[in-house]
Amino acid sequence: MEAMRDFSLDSTPAHNSTLALWAAHQALGNDDPFAAQKWQYNELALRMYPRLKALLAKAKDRLEAAVKVAVAGNVIDLGILGRLSGHDVDIEGTIAKVFAEGLAINDLPALRAALRRAQRVLYLGDNAGEIVFDKVLVEEIAAAGAEVVFAVKSRPILNDATEEDARAVGMDQAARVISTGSGEIGVPLAACSEAFRGEFAAADLIISKGQGNLESLDDVPAPIFFVLKAKCEVTAAALGVTMGEMVLVQSRAWVGKKGNGGRGKGHERNEKMKEKMETEPMDAKKEDGKRILTWADVDALMEHLLPQLGGPYDAMMIITRGGLVPGGLICQALDIRHILTASVQFYSGIKRTLAWPIFLQFPSDSLLLDKRILVVDDIWDSGRTIMTVKGRIEAAGGSPELAVLHYKPTQSLFPDTAPDYYAAHTDTWVVYPWERDHHLGRVPVIPGLA
Repeated sequence: MEAMRDFSLDSTPAHNSTLALWAAHQALGNDDPFAAQKWQYNELALRMYPRLKALLAKAKDRLEAAVKVAVAGNVIDLGILGRLSGHDVDIEGTIAKVFAEGLAINDLPALRAALRRAQRVLYLGDNAGEIVFDKVLVEEIAAAGAEVVFAVKSRPILNDATEEDARAVGMDQAARVISTGSGEIGVPLAACSEAFRGEFAAADLIISKGQGNLESLDDVPAPIFFVLKAKCEVTAAALGVTMGEMVLVQSRAWVGKKGNGGRGKGHERNEKMKEKMETEPMDAKKEDGKRILTWADVDALMEHLLPQLGGPYDAMMIITRGGLVPGGLICQALDIRHILTASVQFYSGIKRTLAWPIFLQFPSDSLLLDKRILVVDDIWDSGRTIMTVKGRIEAAGGSPELAVLHYKPTQSLFPDTAPDYYAAHTDTWVVYPWERDHHLGRVPVIPGLA
């Protein structure tokens, strides 16, 4: 009971449960009271493994089948404890139910698209035994060519998997196994090691298993897909499902979905303009597969973008550095006087684009609260930067609308979301005039700002 004094309603259930379990460990004088059960979980699941792989062999869609196998592991982990007295576990019946009923939320198309682009996938494991079901999905992802990093707890907590469990089920043969550096339930990033946070940041895609991981990461703006069974009413209500239902859901903190399904107010205007500006200016010069734009091309793009912008806006937020020039042109054309800047970096010493953002500069929440803000950048490529800015504005109580010159739908990490306003679609590498006219002694003349 003394441990409950440290409980906080501001903490996640996963964190409060961790405090209670640590107190139990201390009282028992045993740091791993569930060691025997975890060993049984792993042994039982390994016996099931050939049947799990057979399900994929028969499936029309191997990825979909692998996801269902993985979520099935989260369904049965609590049921195994009561079925370890020599009786067989009806895994076929359990998985058959998952396959027949499907998932209450199924973001498989978004996951499939993200996997096509991902080079490094971080998979956040949950329980012992369950990780054998995860191994089926991990092997499927690795077979497609991605590097998979599988993360488990650094020390025992409840029946959560550790590195010892991962090796016991052969996960180290399918993925690079690491620890979170934390022994807490879930993945509270502040409690994790610096090495793990680096892995988290370096991942192009993150798959998170179980409710505890969801509780600790649901508000983190990273490219996460949560795979779990909703095991309590609070979690079910937050997900918009019924308790007991299973989901594959993309992180809402990352996608930034609202009631409009990710479509902005300018979406209808953009749809009407598709015939006019389906691609970038056809007379733009190409070099080495790159489309080299002139200032005249930029002028033409602005002629298509400006009529879409509704206004009035309380402020403009320019994303540096790409949004500086288009933002300057727009604020002059619309006479927007309140200009804010956001500098977001996905930094890595090895020059990788990272998922975890560093805000080098961002306005205070008081400047954003209840404000209609036009966010401007030059291009929506993966969409990571501008969606991260959008999420932070919304968290501060503002209403962001997103405007870019070019939108790359085939490169976007957000298949259900588009910019509110954009001048053109493109699939090629765009080089803007301000990216090349930077020689000493040569100051470019910017149309509209001369």
